[in-house]
Amino acid sequence: MAKVRLENVYKIYPNGVKAVKDFSLNIQDEEFVVFVGPSGCGKSTTLRMIAGLEDISAGRIYIDDAVVNDLEPKDRDISMVFQNYALYPNMTVYDNMAYGLRCHHVKEDEIKETVRNAAEILGITDYLDRKPKELSGGQRQRVALGRAIVRKPKVFLLDEPLSNLDAKLRVQMRSEISKLHERLKTTFIYVTHDQTEAMTMGSQIVVMKDGVIQQVDTPLNLYNHPVNTFVATFLGSPQMNLLEGKLGKRGEEWHFASGPLDIAIPEEMLLQMNGYEDGLEVYLGVRPSDISLSERGFKTRIELMEQLGNETILYVYLPGREELSIVSSADKNLRLMSGDEISISFDLQHIHLFDKATGSSLVQANVANAIEVEATREEGTIHIDGFEVDEEKAAHFLEDDLRGLELRVSSSDISFDPLPGSIAEKATIKKVVPFLSYDVVFGTVKGKPLVAKTAKAGLKEGEETTIYIPFEKAEFHKGGRKVYSALLTKEDRGVEVSIRKTRSATILLLPKGRKAKDKRYLVEKREELNDSVVLLLKGCKTREKLVVRAASVDVFEGQSVFAK
Repeated sequence: MAKVRLENVYKIYPNGVKAVKDFSLNIQDEEFVVFVGPSGCGKSTTLRMIAGLEDISAGRIYIDDAVVNDLEPKDRDISMVFQNYALYPNMTVYDNMAYGLRCHHVKEDEIKETVRNAAEILGITDYLDRKPKELSGGQRQRVALGRAIVRKPKVFLLDEPLSNLDAKLRVQMRSEISKLHERLKTTFIYVTHDQTEAMTMGSQIVVMKDGVIQQVDTPLNLYNHPVNTFVATFLGSPQMNLLEGKLGKRGEEWHFASGPLDIAIPEEMLLQMNGYEDGLEVYLGVRPSDISLSERGFKTRIELMEQLGNETILYVYLPGREELSIVSSADKNLRLMSGDEISISFDLQHIHLFDKATGSSLVQANVANAIEVEATREEGTIHIDGFEVDEEKAAHFLEDDLRGLELRVSSSDISFDPLPGSIAEKATIKKVVPFLSYDVVFGTVKGKPLVAKTAKAGLKEGEETTIYIPFEKAEFHKGGRKVYSALLTKEDRGVEVSIRKTRSATILLLPKGRKAKDKRYLVEKREELNDSVVLLLKGCKTREKLVVRAASVDVFEGQSVFAK
């Protein structure tokens, strides 16, 4: 069992193509994480970098807090299931599953027991004497999974393992893999381009596009709260409709207008919106299931109709959209025909607004809260508002001065129930607004605004309460820059890289503790320029600044380095 962490990982090919850009992700032990996105988005490349089958251009990959950048695949304690099964055609099922164990010189009696147990879990005991050509696609897939299971790895990596199966078998194998994860209690990282697989299997989904993470969240949050138009239209079938229009203010109300279509924006949505103004060009997003037939509504005409048995799909024209929009009805026996005129209305509690210029959602998915905290150091321990932090774990705090520290935490990471290992703060609730799958709580902490999201019932406006912030989810800032995050380890304080001569200086960055005269710098800025990296370094105890240039540097903003 293992945690996997990727920090600022890049994959840049010799021709300059960036397949993966600044990929950072924290995968918890026993989590089922799915990478999803269109072909060419970098999801399989990222998986292969975790496996060690692809070299990384920059960044770090950790498995159980150990850097594995330079480890061979066989030394990473992972198992990988490939898209094409990769079974040995001349071997029986038993020998295919036993091959990896024999390579590791496991005793034959132990191999026999391990293979039999794995075959029983997967329901392929009767096929152990057969060869791959005598098996169906689903049976071969089970053998490939069995070969991975017998290794008892820390991490399972699965690269589109169901893409070669027919639709019915895909559904069956989806449930089989999910049950396997529950039974093994191991970390799974799964790659697919199929949104249905992602939504039904993953506890966390990573949506990627052009090598960049677009959003990481639970399936329900991705569906209900997409951060941009790409995520909104990629997940959900049929896909979300985007109508082009403008925002306008009339008195105290805000409206979306597109030709004859005029929609009032609900108050609970406005309270979470940011960066909007009168006349802003936007997209209004609405899912087909949130459009209903209504006697009083917008009039349009059915251009095309699809009856699927469990639902009926209607294609209509709407203002602000040149192509056909989609309306989904749960009525199995809808007595309509192409060409019929209908009236439709939108569920205003389930609409979305996106900035047309950027594609970003105007509703903030995660509001960053800033809370002033007091920190002191006593007998090797740092205290933050009464919460003890071991000095070794707090290596990124400035040694000389802990004043002016600010805690920053996402609205989704705040709890109203006690949590072990959390910082407790007193808060005053000002307003509670229901919104989709959660309530948005507006309040104050130490006089500063607070925005939190919770499913807890019974919170009342005007009451005093306590919020709990998991220490591992918090970031600590001072003077506008991050000085500590629990995801960083003390080894990150100094790193060894080779810097070539520049106009400013020739500098060798060293790990901490080499020599007392080494100076400590903070990486204030990192920029890529053609085939090199430019770093702006600022002295931690002086105002001295240096600019260095390197061909390849595994250093990123916010890290500390030591130079002489």
